[in-house]
Amino acid sequence: LVRAGEIVRDAYLLLPGYPSDPEYDVQLERVADRVGHGTVLLALDGDEVVGCLTFVTEPGSLYGDVGDPAGAVIRMFGVDRSRQGEGIGAQMLEWCIDDARGLGRARVWLHTIEQMVGAIRLYERRGFRRVPEHDQPFEGAVGLAYVLNL
Repeated sequence: LVRAGEIVRDAYLLLPGYPSDPEYDVQLERVADRVGHGTVLLALDGDEVVGCLTFVTEPGSLYGDVGDPAGAVIRMFGVDRSRQGEGIGAQMLEWCIDDARGLGRARVWLHTIEQMVGAIRLYERRGFRRVPEHDQPFEGAVGLAYVLNL
């Protein structure tokens, strides 16, 4: 899981204008800490990890930051920077949506920040819509809330 943590960390920390938050930045890298609190989804190309996210479907999970018992939440999502634009993130997103549907969830939620321009395009193309009343303040940034009703 070390490589997965590096991918998630770099997906955030290497963004131009990323508002570093030392406590959260460490959490990004600690993928193993999220096992047991949600599904850690890895995208693989052969034996190589090329993407990672945490998918939370259980209400009350440590990483379920939305508080919607009928929803699922995508957290800490990153694709290897050298592989972005290949559809890896889109495939991971589809897996989450399909899994949420299969579990009978009504919605899929996520937060992102304005610096994640490519991710925002992906979410909006897939039909996620902004829900500003669920935005969350972070250290130096605002977590922009998005939801997809299933």
